[in-house]
Amino acid sequence: MPTKPAVDSLLESLNYTMSDGEQALLQCLRNVHSFQPVMCFFHVVKKVRDYILKHSRLTMKQRRLLFLVKVRPVLWSLNLSLGEPEFRAKAAAIL
Repeated sequence: MPTKPAVDSLLESLNYTMSDGEQALLQCLRNVHSFQPVMCFFHVVKKVRDYILKHSRLTMKQRRLLFLVKVRPVLWSLNLSLGEPEFRAKAAAIL
């Protein structure tokens, strides 16, 4: 089990945290530790997929293929970025 100084040191070095959106947890992370919460990758992918399936005017088969072949690989590429500069460069190229 890590010691309190080790945990405090770790907390001081973090800028972002991921949670599933529990309001009490998000508020604690923002107020106590000044973290910037981000949505977990699974939920980002699910929201994008749901949006495409709901709003696209393509057939259902075409919507699924669009997500699987075009959109999901881009999301994975963004997720595998090694840092914020790489993420921002990829996002700028995509958009």
